[in-house]
Amino acid sequence: MLCLRTTSPEQTQDVAQKIAPLLQIGDVVLLAGELGAGKTCFSQGVALGLGVEQRVTSPTFALANQYEGRLLLHHLDVYRLEGAGAALDLDLPELCESGVVLVEWGERIDAALPDERLVITMSYKADTSELSDSESDFFAEPVRILQLDFVGSLWRGRANLFDEALAEWIVSC
Repeated sequence: MLCLRTTSPEQTQDVAQKIAPLLQIGDVVLLAGELGAGKTCFSQGVALGLGVEQRVTSPTFALANQYEGRLLLHHLDVYRLEGAGAALDLDLPELCESGVVLVEWGERIDAALPDERLVITMSYKADTSELSDSESDFFAEPVRILQLDFVGSLWRGRANLFDEALAEWIVSC
């Protein structure tokens, strides 16, 4: 497990851009976290890192968008799906064969996803560590914590590459 801290949407995209060169065809990246935690922002950073020139938006109503870059990027938002059975229509095995699969709200279809995957759980909070109690309600800076879980032996074997690429954002979990 690896934990990262970012303090702006731009830094969250920077982290994602550093991850993008480490991705390979067949990789599945599950993005989990509450609404507003930065999943789409992260997805935009991955797309930038893969050389995608199109504008990347959340596919909430389309369920899936596809983007051409160094690798084909399949960007899914499965928030509206009701469990893993509903994910069968997405044909995840075929998507995996042709590119990288990035799944927002992927925890909703966990059983339909491959055993090998990178799970990034994002949380959003205000950083009040250097503020007095009276200041904290008004001047707190936004902070995102990204917890990376390398699920499966292939991902665990690549974890050291992520340590090196993301060193400036690493914090203790």
